[in-house]
Amino acid sequence: MSQQSQPRRGGEAPLRHTSGAPHNPVPPVLVSLAYAHPAVPADARAPLAISESELAAAYGQLAACDNLVVPDELVIVSTCLRHEVIAVGVRRDTLEQAVKIASGVVDLPDGGEFRYGRAVVDHIFNVAAGLHSPVVGEAEVLGQVRRAHTAARKAGRLGPMLDHLLREAIRTGREARELIPDADTGSIAALAADQLLDRRPGRLAIVGAGRMANAVCARVEEVPGWDMVRITRRPERVPEGALGFDALEDELVKADVAVTAVTSHEPLLTHDLLGRVRERRDSKLLLVDVGMPANVEHTDLAGFEYLGLDDLAEDHRHSRSVDEARALIDVRAYEVHARILNSALTPMILELRRKAERAAGEELERALGRLGDVDARQHAILEQMARTLTNRLLHDPLEYLSSHPEAVSQSKTARDILGIGQCPYDPTSLEQSD
Repeated sequence: MSQQSQPRRGGEAPLRHTSGAPHNPVPPVLVSLAYAHPAVPADARAPLAISESELAAAYGQLAACDNLVVPDELVIVSTCLRHEVIAVGVRRDTLEQAVKIASGVVDLPDGGEFRYGRAVVDHIFNVAAGLHSPVVGEAEVLGQVRRAHTAARKAGRLGPMLDHLLREAIRTGREARELIPDADTGSIAALAADQLLDRRPGRLAIVGAGRMANAVCARVEEVPGWDMVRITRRPERVPEGALGFDALEDELVKADVAVTAVTSHEPLLTHDLLGRVRERRDSKLLLVDVGMPANVEHTDLAGFEYLGLDDLAEDHRHSRSVDEARALIDVRAYEVHARILNSALTPMILELRRKAERAAGEELERALGRLGDVDARQHAILEQMARTLTNRLLHDPLEYLSSHPEAVSQSKTARDILGIGQCPYDPTSLEQSD
């Protein structure tokens, strides 16, 4: 992935902000930048796409960049319908640069959405649960989030905040899906296979050997009557007589429907190939393209019926009852965001505890001095009483500072009331802008 990729049409684009989000959040705020369906069309998302096998190299590109201070915590989630980067405590322009470097592009497309704080937590929880998917509750995206978490950990880009965020997103996504009726019945692969339901069975060519192609095959096997052939780069990896790419043209001529699901940055079904296929056919061929980037070159599709990822997602969005799932996500997101955000107050909490313990120790020494000789048992009782009183008096303020969602915004007031040192976080800094 070279950083010298050609600029895309449209040049640099301003980002959309969610809920009046400020332009430049500062530590310890969660931030994310997403280019997703339907705001960003597939051809604009394609240059940003990073396959799972390329994630390690993308993180390496970031680590090797001399002109960008890469955030310590950063996760890339790149799927067929979205490309997102989540980080901690960086400004918007830094996040933009990270997206460009990781994907090897010069410009960013229109339609990117910037989130910060609680909105980041809500969003990734809904994504993991499949509530932002074309088929609500689909399982595929949960696995993609899990693998993104693993890749970031291997790259050394997971700190305590993002590790906790993604672990909770995966856990909540799994539990939320159990509350959605028929949540196991759909995915992008299923939508691709569903194109066959209203057609007379014929010959089907499935191009690819990855997860998506295998999922399409599994779904098609449930539809009777179709004569299916697999075409892959490495036919030896797929059982039951798969063919290599050298047979692609001939099989496209024979097929009634072709589903393409290949990971490639260049179109597999090129303008020239499609032209030759068109000349040899006497009927339209349905091309269902679930590749990201697209496997089919779009320059001339006369003689073909074409459905891409966005077509499948737009035309087949299912609606299910998700009230219970959303309620679970709301509660979890509230709790997780409070824990993540309030981790910034740890120095303040430690200072408060040290101050209380120091005061209790001093008062214990004074009391022992006035009491004169005390035996070991009496000394231990007094020490235990001092510790117990300290813990009981600290319980409510420490509980507030560690878990209340407004503790960070009220930390300066808490510091003044409790008489402890410098507040580690200034909420007014969120209002800074370029």
